[in-house]
Amino acid sequence: MAKGATSLIDQKQVQVSFGDVIANSGSLVSTEISQVPLAGVLELIRLAREHGIPSIVDLDISPEVAVKEALLGTEAEFIEVCRMADVLKPARHAAEGALRLITPHRSLDLIKSMSTMELSTVLQRECNSKLIAMTDGLSPSCFVTDKLAVSVSPVQLDRVVDATGAGDAFLGGLIASMHSLGGVPATEKDLQRCGKVANRLGGACCQVLGAVPTAESREHVKDILPTETQSEDVVEDESAVEHYKAIHTSLMCDTITLSNLHDSSGSALLYERISHVCDTLINCTGNRMVSGVGKSGLIARRLAGTLSSIGVPCEFVHATEFHHGDLGNRRCC
Repeated sequence: MAKGATSLIDQKQVQVSFGDVIANSGSLVSTEISQVPLAGVLELIRLAREHGIPSIVDLDISPEVAVKEALLGTEAEFIEVCRMADVLKPARHAAEGALRLITPHRSLDLIKSMSTMELSTVLQRECNSKLIAMTDGLSPSCFVTDKLAVSVSPVQLDRVVDATGAGDAFLGGLIASMHSLGGVPATEKDLQRCGKVANRLGGACCQVLGAVPTAESREHVKDILPTETQSEDVVEDESAVEHYKAIHTSLMCDTITLSNLHDSSGSALLYERISHVCDTLINCTGNRMVSGVGKSGLIARRLAGTLSSIGVPCEFVHATEFHHGDLGNRRCC
């Protein structure tokens, strides 16, 4: 929510950037209450309605954060977004704040006491949404229309590597399901399927690093994805997968090494060595220099730059240059 490019996507920018696409080739519009100004979100939904295209709003933050902290717009605009969107996908904490704003006669304590299903049902009725898809952490997700209501249990994960992007992956599953159905699910079976796909994709995202799909993560969802999305024309780039695995392995080795270093940071020997190096560098009255050849030379050059930038003058000398007279210019500490 820091000021940046997203803060510039106002009503006019939406018209310029997305107007033609929505009018000529749009089939579904997805936006969010998170970083984009509410005026821009409203214009996107208005354009979708004008051309008969369903709109989905990912409700990531509460009105208090959106209006008072992120300064995305007014409370009136927040309410209008919730009521204009065809589909709302709120996290529970955001839904509580939204319902409190929309129905001020309800106390926050009363709203917090509601079950996730009850909260979803009331929010659907107050906003007249075609679908509410509410997530609640590790608790079951709830999917509510004006006629249907289902609760879908979360995926049981054997491990959680990184939860980054899980909510977006959940939304992606919901969008993929709606696209394959041609709109909002009309039967309980289809609504359950939408929920299972969304939950499965959100869970698969938690099992990889940095929300980057892998062959393994695809296996977690292959059996439940809508048939249309399983195109035989999509060829797995095996070399890309192997490259990713190699990088991932390297990062894991670095992580383990740093973890071991952290675990041993309390040892007397390591403390003594670190203290000796720091004292030597700080108290040196002669030339501080580092040297190396090859990769160690690159590391030494970087070290010299880092030390100099924090007020500890240091320079790099290539080891080969010591044989050509440069060592004679150096004085010991």
